[in-house]
Amino acid sequence: MDRQQAELRPTGQQRPLGVPLPEEASWKDFLIVDSTSKIAVHIGLNNGYLRAYDGTTLTALEPITTGKWYDVKVVLNTTTKKYDVYVGGAKKANQFSFKDTTAVDVNKLAFGVAGNDTGILYIDNVRITK
Repeated sequence: MDRQQAELRPTGQQRPLGVPLPEEASWKDFLIVDSTSKIAVHIGLNNGYLRAYDGTTLTALEPITTGKWYDVKVVLNTTTKKYDVYVGGAKKANQFSFKDTTAVDVNKLAFGVAGNDTGILYIDNVRITK
């Protein structure tokens, strides 16, 4: 199982690292994708909430406060194509399905801000383990 963890503090504008952002308006994104940019995990800060996709269903996980740091951990299983999300150590998503279940060789992590959004998204203490 892969574990990906980052601390997030919502506040502006960063561009993604070589991964095209999905066409989601007003999002600050955290994406885990495969080598062809198919999105396995899509988590984002949007309209006052940390949200995640369970397959194609968008779910609000946790209300967010601008300027506050959040410890977000994703534990994913590339065999079952499921993942869990922890916020501050508490499980907020249990066995969510990959957004795109055809994603196979999950190997990229990207952060970014949608083109129509403003502000800053700070990322710190990123860890990836296997």
